[in-house]
Amino acid sequence: DQASAAWQTWNEENVTEGGECALYFGDPLTGSYETPGATSQGTVTSPTWAIPGDLGDQVEVSFWLWMDLEDAFSQLDRLRLYAGLKFLSSLPPNESVLIWGKTCDPAGGLCDDPNFSAYCDVWGCATWPWGQWTHVTVPMSTTLFDGYSHLNFQFAFDTVDAVMNDGVGIFIDDFRVRKTACQ
Repeated sequence: DQASAAWQTWNEENVTEGGECALYFGDPLTGSYETPGATSQGTVTSPTWAIPGDLGDQVEVSFWLWMDLEDAFSQLDRLRLYAGLKFLSSLPPNESVLIWGKTCDPAGGLCDDPNFSAYCDVWGCATWPWGQWTHVTVPMSTTLFDGYSHLNFQFAFDTVDAVMNDGVGIFIDDFRVRKTACQ
C-alpha cells in the first residue's frame, strides 16, 4: 500500500505510560491521517493464536486508544475491531466477527443523518474524550469460538471520504486478551 497514511509502529511521543511504542494510523511526515485526494484506509492484523481449551465462559479484550479524527462530529471515520475465527491457522479467517466499533460508527446509528444528529450526543459521540488516552474493554463470550481452533484480531480503519481527514490519527497501545472467568 503506497498510501501516505497507514498503520505503523510508532516509538516517539504519544505512547501510554511505561510504553515504548504504539500502533499508529496516520502519516508521521504530515502529522495527519490524510491521503490527499483519496480515502485513507488500512488494516492491521495480530498473529494467529491457537484457542486454548481452558478459557472458561468469558474472554476480555482491552486496549488503550487515543484518537484525533476531524470527522468526530460527522461520524464518517470508522475504526472497528474484528475477531478472525479459523479452522486452520495457515488460512484466512473463515469468519470475521465485529466485536467493537468506535463511538457512533455510522453502522451503529443515525449520526451521519443531520435530522438525527441530536441522538449522537445521547450515544456518546460528543462526550468521547477525543485527544486523550482512553481504556477500552470488550467482553466476549467464548461461545463465539465454538467450532474454531485459531483466532486473530484485526483493527480496520476507513475514512469513507477524502475530506476533513487532517486530524493526527489513531494510536493503539497495550492490546491484551485475557480470560475473565474460571472453569
